[in-house]
Amino acid sequence: MATDLIAAAHAADQWRESYGVAHPGGGTGSLYAQATLYPRVATSQCSARYCAALGDVLTAHGAHRGMTKCDVARHRFVLGKLCLYGIGNP
Repeated sequence: MATDLIAAAHAADQWRESYGVAHPGGGTGSLYAQATLYPRVATSQCSARYCAALGDVLTAHGAHRGMTKCDVARHRFVLGKLCLYGIGNP
């Protein structure tokens, strides 16, 4: 799902760059705009479920951007530390 979300956001961003307006079905091309098109699941920030989903998005985004597996692993490690210590948890 994360890979599809990123691909759709990229397509909407290309539309926005080409036509100067938001894509009619995909918004501005940001991941946030694309994610708002999906149903929301109730979860708190920094829960294990939230961190796992965010890690999946980071992995898919890294693959889309051509990052090495080592770079993606480093980002996931930092995310894990942030979640472990509750950084960003209200």
